[in-house]
Amino acid sequence: MLAEELKNLSVEEVLLPILNGTTQGMVVSRPDGGLVFWNEKAAQVLNIDKESSLVKNVYDLFANFCDEHFIPFTAEKFPVKITAETSIAQQDVIVVSMQQNNQMLWHSLNVSQISIRDTPFILTSFSDVSRIMKVNRKVLDNEKQLHLLVASLDDIVFEATAEGIILNYWVNDLKSLFYIPDYFLNKNIEELFTADLATSFLSLIQSSLKDRVSNEMEYQSPFDSHKDNWYRIQTRPIRLMEDRVAVIVSDITERIKREEMTRINEQKFNQAFQYSGIGMAMVNHDGVCLEVNKTLCKILGYTLSELSSMRFHDYTHPDDLDLDVQNMEKLRLSEMESYTMEKRYRHKKGHFIWCLLTLSKVSDTKGIPVFFIAQVQDISLSKKNVEILERQKKQLKTAMFDLEIKIQQLEEFNKIVAHNLRGPVVNIKMLIQEILTAENEDDREEYLQLLESSSDGLTEILQELIEVLEIRNQQTIPFHYCDFDQIYNKVFQQSIVEMQSKEAVVTTDFEVKGIYYYRIYLEKYYAKPVE
Repeated sequence: MLAEELKNLSVEEVLLPILNGTTQGMVVSRPDGGLVFWNEKAAQVLNIDKESSLVKNVYDLFANFCDEHFIPFTAEKFPVKITAETSIAQQDVIVVSMQQNNQMLWHSLNVSQISIRDTPFILTSFSDVSRIMKVNRKVLDNEKQLHLLVASLDDIVFEATAEGIILNYWVNDLKSLFYIPDYFLNKNIEELFTADLATSFLSLIQSSLKDRVSNEMEYQSPFDSHKDNWYRIQTRPIRLMEDRVAVIVSDITERIKREEMTRINEQKFNQAFQYSGIGMAMVNHDGVCLEVNKTLCKILGYTLSELSSMRFHDYTHPDDLDLDVQNMEKLRLSEMESYTMEKRYRHKKGHFIWCLLTLSKVSDTKGIPVFFIAQVQDISLSKKNVEILERQKKQLKTAMFDLEIKIQQLEEFNKIVAHNLRGPVVNIKMLIQEILTAENEDDREEYLQLLESSSDGLTEILQELIEVLEIRNQQTIPFHYCDFDQIYNKVFQQSIVEMQSKEAVVTTDFEVKGIYYYRIYLEKYYAKPVE
């Protein structure tokens, strides 16, 4: 009965109630693409009107459709065309359409071949899946961002239950895992770690779940493959899940090494600072000591508390203060890395001591000076030794000068003595000859007196020779008052015989009676014209 009734109905009478009764867009077309039927939803989405529908091809209706990657369809790859040519149904093909308001809609497209009264038709149905696709795309984007985030982290993230069973993991590098995933997934922490560590981990997990707070601890790896590594484990409760925690394991080996190196460096500095053989102090910008070592206290005589209450201006010699302050300001402005200068400090007892000061700065990460490090070395003894050496150098220079003068005097005296000895000796020899040949007693008596005078002159010359020898004993020859007439008579007596033999006549006219001078030099000057 139903079949007979349907036979009396037209295709349109049969299909339209069915097509319009669904929320999907439905289009019926011939295999060649000609349109046959469409429902109201299809007309709405595809913008079909009665006047133009009969002249439009089904391919023209979907001309503004793209695949899910926003690539326009070609006629050969359009699902309706494929089904028309191959009779193979196309199911759940995601397509995108651009509406007149520039809004994009995602559709799930299904194409199949149907037969009505032995006539083949192509049935194309599509439903709006925009909301689902937007949610899916957002989920995919979030998942992509999550993967990117995990890939950028060096941490290992686990999902664990309150009992410590590991359910899932996220990691950037599988090599950083202690075990392969198949081994630790769905296993309890107690099976994977030593008893003491497992107990500590479980305590953190249970505390986080109970108090809904994050907990953490640091530990050294118990595994031989990572025995030198240090890790920080954090447990954080997962929202909306009462019995789940995120366990984050971070490799802090490098940080621990840096901290250990920093601790060693600090210890080295403290040891060098406290037990240095030179005075050291940490000084602030005002010149007040923040910390000093025992050596500096010993050098200056002040205690730590006393130095901490004074500026270095208070115990610096006034003549050295300006230069020290100028250098410190240049150091603060980074015009120099450090400076060294000799300066005088006032000791607690009041006297000044010479020191060698070297000042450098310690800056923060921005290059701003935080404090200064002063190194002070007591050079008072060195200064004293330098002064002694300078004084001795001057004394030596003076002694050398005196010695050179005495050597010159000695050479000249030798020449003078040699000259002066020759005169009396020749004179004595000639007098003896005259005495031996004298014809009367009066002449002999006169020659004997002259001989005595020459002998006295020779004695004086020998005495002068003794004075020359005293120069070798580093005794200075003093000036004597030299009477010109006496000097002349002495020289005349020493050469009288020779002068008589040559019938020489000497006249004198002294305007000055005498002078203070070396007598032996003056005798030499008198002897020259006589000769």
